[in-house]
Amino acid sequence: ERQQEQHQIFFEVLKLKFRIMLTYWLSPLCREVNLIKTLTPRTQRFSLAVDDNEMQQSPHNRSSTRTATILKKTKRWACVENCGACCYLEPSEREDLNEWLDPDERIQYESMVGNDGWCVYFDKITRLCTIYDDRPDFCKVEANSFQSMYGIHSDDLDNFCTSCCREHISDVYGLNSQEMRRFNGALKSLRRSASQKARASLSSTPSLPASSINENNEGV
Repeated sequence: ERQQEQHQIFFEVLKLKFRIMLTYWLSPLCREVNLIKTLTPRTQRFSLAVDDNEMQQSPHNRSSTRTATILKKTKRWACVENCGACCYLEPSEREDLNEWLDPDERIQYESMVGNDGWCVYFDKITRLCTIYDDRPDFCKVEANSFQSMYGIHSDDLDNFCTSCCREHISDVYGLNSQEMRRFNGALKSLRRSASQKARASLSSTPSLPASSINENNEGV
């Protein structure tokens, strides 16, 4: 019987290790296709949080899905206007808060959560933060904040922010929402701009005179 118990424990540990490995390898893919969570789209929750008149006034309903005003950007990441997905703070859907925040920050975080799960300082009409200049450190997308909270090196910040934004936007508004299309469009614009700058830099690099090239080839 003891041997059977040992075998059972061994297989349980083996299954646990397998599940951890599977989660590690598949979680990025699942995040991209929105399979980590099968949530009821919170677009409904957002629309229920404001009345019809407010929804009509919202710039979100007047803006094009093909263009996006970029509020903040780095080399490969951008925060776009008319989003605010990261301002949905429902603690029950952010299970790792205790790992990210110290006790005082956790208290401050929970004090910012409204009855509908949205931050109380989030303006649902403009979709902007009403305390942006005085917002807590855990709301700031900055290298120092992400290094201390998540252990993310500055070189990995863009990829990490992009992944987080896509997950939040997908959960809040939907994988095929206008917000997601605007976000992806902004990233595409950044890549296109970087590519154009790279080509311009290459074209402006002076070439060697033909005589110099011939002299270098003589010794080959």
